[in-house]
Amino acid sequence: MIMPLAFSLSDINIFKAISSITSLRPSWGTLILVIFTLLALAITFKQGKGGTIRSIMSIYMAIAVNNFLPFLKLEIKGFKIEDYPLLKIAIFVIIFVLISYMLSHSSLGMLDRDRSTFLGTFVLAFLASGLVISTVAVMLPAEIKEELTGTAHFIFVNEIARFLWVIAPILAIIIIG
Repeated sequence: MIMPLAFSLSDINIFKAISSITSLRPSWGTLILVIFTLLALAITFKQGKGGTIRSIMSIYMAIAVNNFLPFLKLEIKGFKIEDYPLLKIAIFVIIFVLISYMLSHSSLGMLDRDRSTFLGTFVLAFLASGLVISTVAVMLPAEIKEELTGTAHFIFVNEIARFLWVIAPILAIIIIG
């Protein structure tokens, strides 16, 4: 007998999956900090300085485009995208990937020829991943944001942290070059 597949997104819980493997139950904040660190390292080793600068530019462009999308405010038969934070995050990620792809195939590809140090590239990658995580953390559903207390909230979500994540990559590009 085949059982119908009926479940909601709330039934899919990363914590259930983790706790079935181990008795550890990390908070959302811990999970975000781990993702942040791994993302910074992956960007550093994968892209180099030019690719990281293009990624930072793509993030800023995606934030700008995402903030001004006209259909995010539309309501169709009671369905509003603003009521679905994960959908807003998915749209942001899609915009980011598209812009990043287009920039990598533009004349900005010459940025890859610039020599860089590991430390300079790592600082830029660290700031790029922090900017992405801060941007996405603001879009998270309220129940997940409530779990972001302590360090993760202090580093990514509060207003001062958000401002610093926006301004720091610009300053780093100016200073590092």
